[in-house]
Amino acid sequence: MPRINRIQISIETAANGWSGPVCVEFNGHQLPLDNVDGSVLANSQLVGECSPNSFAHSVILVGPDTGSWDIAGVSVMYDISGEDDYSVKFGAVTLDETQSLDLWEERPLLAFDV
Repeated sequence: MPRINRIQISIETAANGWSGPVCVEFNGHQLPLDNVDGSVLANSQLVGECSPNSFAHSVILVGPDTGSWDIAGVSVMYDISGEDDYSVKFGAVTLDETQSLDLWEERPLLAFDV
């Protein structure tokens, strides 16, 4: 289980946006995004980050309390202590008060030809 220094999230909102704020649930604790650029209004893009400086058990993108939020795509960059950064991409999804997006994926295994 790696120690995550920083998580940078880029979210592309589809036709149905919302006013935010965007939060990530890290190991069950809600963290607001810092250094936010953009918005999650309809057809917009937002880039933000959080710095949990802890070992990851779960990383969840939380949906809005009311209504729904259509996401065209999400890109997540993990800054891991003692390792190279890596990125994970997610496709279209709709979030609401009952639906969230699990962003946590371990680093893919290194592949090489033998």
